[in-house]
Amino acid sequence: MKCIGRLQHLSSGEIALSRIGIGFECLDRELFRPEPCYDPAAAAGAKYARCQTGWARCETKEGAYDFAWLDAVVDSLRARGIEVWFNVGYGNPLYMKDIPNKTGVGCVPLYFGEKCLAAWKNYVSALAEHFSGRVTLFELWNEPEADHFWYPEAPDPAAYARLYALTAKEIKKHIPEAKFAATVASGFDFDFIEKMLTAMQGMQVDFFAYHAHSRLPEVSFGRGGSYLENVAHLRRLLDGAGFQKTMLIQGEAGQPSWAPKGHWLYKDGFDDPRAQAVWLLRRFALDHYAGVALTSFFMIADIWEKPYETATQTLPRAQANGILNGLVYTPKPSYEAFCHAAAALSGVLTPSDEDCAVIPRESTEGQSVCLPFIKDGAPAYLYYLPIAPAERYESRADLCLPAPLTDGVLADLLTGEVFSLPSPTVTENGAKYSALPLKNYPYLITERANIPIICK
Repeated sequence: MKCIGRLQHLSSGEIALSRIGIGFECLDRELFRPEPCYDPAAAAGAKYARCQTGWARCETKEGAYDFAWLDAVVDSLRARGIEVWFNVGYGNPLYMKDIPNKTGVGCVPLYFGEKCLAAWKNYVSALAEHFSGRVTLFELWNEPEADHFWYPEAPDPAAYARLYALTAKEIKKHIPEAKFAATVASGFDFDFIEKMLTAMQGMQVDFFAYHAHSRLPEVSFGRGGSYLENVAHLRRLLDGAGFQKTMLIQGEAGQPSWAPKGHWLYKDGFDDPRAQAVWLLRRFALDHYAGVALTSFFMIADIWEKPYETATQTLPRAQANGILNGLVYTPKPSYEAFCHAAAALSGVLTPSDEDCAVIPRESTEGQSVCLPFIKDGAPAYLYYLPIAPAERYESRADLCLPAPLTDGVLADLLTGEVFSLPSPTVTENGAKYSALPLKNYPYLITERANIPIICK
């Protein structure tokens, strides 16, 4: 195939429509420096940023709120064309005695007395009043079915619903148009979710945000099974519980370029920046096919400025989930992959029910993935082999599509290279493109006019 150019990077301001976001979490604990991240995030084409609001950082003296640090984050991102959505959660040691960390991570205001709960309501009200007109979407709490984010009691769906309701009420006082997201962790604990939805009957739930950390993007953490099937089942649960209008958000999913030994997902450690980029591309491909309203990668930079604390543990150095290096804030391979995905998957991208198939030319470990879409009115296909992201697999395959493309191109989402497609074999059953490259990360096939290309 002939290389005709490269994918053109589009900035956040240049992209009119996208579902792709980046995490700006952990600034409540000052775990990375945001200033070196604003311009790279915008240059990469991120349209959304998830930010945690940090009660303990905003209120260091009882009744006095300092939002200057959060103002700087919100205003810097919005000025670059990035919409900020808030994760509102965690406690405050001013009102919580003998908690295991100084920033109140995972500490739930429900369990520390009436003074604490009143202070939480006052903080949330002040937060909403201050950011009215700048932030509309509020995700309420973080991973409430995880022990280390629901301290000091055991995770409780009914208690979460209570916290959700009283928090949303305070925000609505100042932002009547506010949208709210309920949230869970990455295990698809459907028993917890069903009980949560039962307890939340009649509440405003505009979005349901789940997280999708896992070794393989195609397989869910926790209960296991197909990621796409689990998302479809979550959709059915929402519909069956009366939340048909609630949209899905994949709100936090990451793959480290490095992980220490003993990490919760990689007990043996991990060190492979390329694998992080491969994982990112597969995550975005699957999330778009799952039909989520927003997909966010965790996160913009490694959180290496301080030790990482949860309610139950402290890590001297957290896993390196950033697309920027946490010491010098330079791009990793995952940053370039993010740029390519943001540009290539922008616009109106809708899952299709068209048949497409990848036929490897040699035996493989698993079945190849082919995801059909309609992109801005034209057919588009993402295909790859879903083996371990750390594998350096390279082979050839035939791609069978319902019909030939008029001026088809193949975009390598890892390198950014764009190739003209060879002429297909056309029969009454469709079109076969022969001997295309097959790797463990997505290639995009679509019409040439459908993606931004810098031609040679």
